[in-house]
Amino acid sequence: MIKGAPSGAFFMSGKHGWPRQSYWQAAISLPLILIFTGNATANDCRRHAFDDSATVAYVVDGDTLRLDDGRKVRLIGINTPEIAHKGKRSRTSDEPLARKARTTVRALLPRKARVYLKFGRQPHDRYHRLLAHVYLNDGRNLSAILLKKGLASQIIFPPNTFSLRCYQEAEKHARKQRLGIWNEPYYHPLDSQHLPPKLHGFHFIRGRVSHIERRQHTVWLNLGDDFAVKINRKDLQHFTTSAPTQWSGREIIVRGWVNHHHKKAIIRARHPASIEIIS
Repeated sequence: MIKGAPSGAFFMSGKHGWPRQSYWQAAISLPLILIFTGNATANDCRRHAFDDSATVAYVVDGDTLRLDDGRKVRLIGINTPEIAHKGKRSRTSDEPLARKARTTVRALLPRKARVYLKFGRQPHDRYHRLLAHVYLNDGRNLSAILLKKGLASQIIFPPNTFSLRCYQEAEKHARKQRLGIWNEPYYHPLDSQHLPPKLHGFHFIRGRVSHIERRQHTVWLNLGDDFAVKINRKDLQHFTTSAPTQWSGREIIVRGWVNHHHKKAIIRARHPASIEIIS
């Protein structure tokens, strides 16, 4: 949020000029409900045990490393701003703070730095990257460092829920201090009623659940006519505190990667930590 801006103000973001709502300060000051599973215990962010150690070849971006042995590691539990890589069609310019996130990681992990890896229960993603929590030689958790600096946001994909509470607390610290992305208008929640055409990438989207569709394998939370949150039936087991099917009329912020389904923008929420209930 820009200094001096009133809570709930609108900002016009980038050349597209679509509205992003500055709600982060309000969300911190109000009794925000963070929905998470009771099974995610509060873990110390520091290293206790690890599955492997390796040497860093280079830092690709804020949440991706290349190891000397050729493995590519994607940090579990966070997403950092995206850098526009050559030949990548999805993005033609860097997101704000993307290079700062990478520079921060490079300063912490210079070439040949030793890192310690704790693998996820799901060890690889669909791009065949190794999914791991990365610890520095002094025992600090790399993801937690980035979250506390406001250079990342937490995002959880079951079954890789280890350190969830730790990451939520680290993000909460940055949000309270309005650090990094939490002070950048680009990352303020988009209004679900005024989304730009062909929206893609990682976003925060805010809106009121207008109607709920229950299908055989999915539950759809529609936030107006042009955006919906998709929750697969198998993922409902993680929503132990509050059932999404009871959220009609509630105002929420959802985070995740935007895709499109029958000309409607959607985010698939796999875990309640991706959704904040505002009212």
